[in-house]
Amino acid sequence: MFKTILNMLLFCFVLLSCADNAENHIPGNGNSENEKVFPSPETFYFVGNTELNPGVYKYNFSSKKSTIFWNSRSEKVIDLINSEDFKTTFFITAKRYGIAGSFPFVKKAKLYRIDAETKEISLIRDLGNAIQIYAFWSDEGNFNLTINSFDPKINTYIIQNKQLYNQFGKILTDQSETFDLLISGYPKFKLTETKSTFYNGRYKIFSVSDSIFVRDQKNKKKIFLKETDHKINEVEWIPGKSLFVYSTLIEENKNSTETASLNIFNIKNEEILKTFSGLSLYRFAITSDFLIFDSGFKINSKIHIINLTDLHEYDKINIAGGCGLRNIPDNPFL
Repeated sequence: MFKTILNMLLFCFVLLSCADNAENHIPGNGNSENEKVFPSPETFYFVGNTELNPGVYKYNFSSKKSTIFWNSRSEKVIDLINSEDFKTTFFITAKRYGIAGSFPFVKKAKLYRIDAETKEISLIRDLGNAIQIYAFWSDEGNFNLTINSFDPKINTYIIQNKQLYNQFGKILTDQSETFDLLISGYPKFKLTETKSTFYNGRYKIFSVSDSIFVRDQKNKKKIFLKETDHKINEVEWIPGKSLFVYSTLIEENKNSTETASLNIFNIKNEEILKTFSGLSLYRFAITSDFLIFDSGFKINSKIHIINLTDLHEYDKINIAGGCGLRNIPDNPFL
């Protein structure tokens, strides 16, 4: 009887110890069930200038080489969207694009898909003419397109078309809504929300006035990150390394020598380990080994690859005429 009671007491003690360890667990010392697992791709696709037009390049991590994967004399790549696992890539081309009067335009747009296994390119759909096209991956792993275009019959009407595709390029939904510019104004895109919490909700990044902070929701501690008049743009937690990466962006069009910044923060030591800032958008992606981001505009744009083990630059991609993760970035703040 005494032995049974002793065993029960020991069992309870173990449970309490485990609970206490979980409560005081330091991020990065182990993987949680809900922590994100980043992929380990051998290659990735990006957009770069070619002798013809902006086209698709493929980068190999092992050889550190970039090669032209697709280009065309009659089509320019205006957007390329890799899935988070780097297994599926869609890209959009246009015959011409620019600004006409007060509105942007995209002429003869097309949607393509790169097959992850065969590396073959297939035309998914002719998108036609548009004012703007916005593409993104949803959290459910589907590919979303929102297309604004003028109504062909009434020039004050804007048609907003929303298309949803699965990862294989099969269309799931196709819906349109018409807006009257004179009544409801120009229809905005529903942008993907910036993640503000990470490590299973324990930490929250937020801004107050001209500063950015992280709050530990467990003990309500507020950690100062940086002073800036930028808004928080993208945030990504890197499990196993006690790191999170966040980018900032200026909120309004103005002449500035710093349009954005990219920061790597160690939550355990409460310090910023790396900061990149300047005339840039700093769009980024993360693999199990690398942080990949683009910097600069137009012919000055390039792609950087940072080793997450030592935070040193593993490689830099320079293409004559510029390159970027989604397109050759233009400065939207001029």
